[in-house]
Amino acid sequence: MKMSFNSVIEAARKRPLVTMLEEIRIYVIERLYRQKIKGNFWDLTICPSIRLKLSKLKDLQSMKSDLGMMHMLWTLVNGNVYLENKKP
Repeated sequence: MKMSFNSVIEAARKRPLVTMLEEIRIYVIERLYRQKIKGNFWDLTICPSIRLKLSKLKDLQSMKSDLGMMHMLWTLVNGNVYLENKKP
């Protein structure tokens, strides 16, 4: 279950200032560590959320339009994505 930052620190907010800040610091450090470990298992040069956006763009690009609408053409070069308008 995903929780918002405010709900996570709710208990810490009821403590003295120094203790509260220490608990928040520990939470943030642990979260960053978990995210780093999770990211280390990716064998990708592009993170999954950007990869999903690119696949959606690719699907849209592959659709044929009878209305003469503009299409986006994307190119991946050295991990950088370049978008340009392309008329059908």
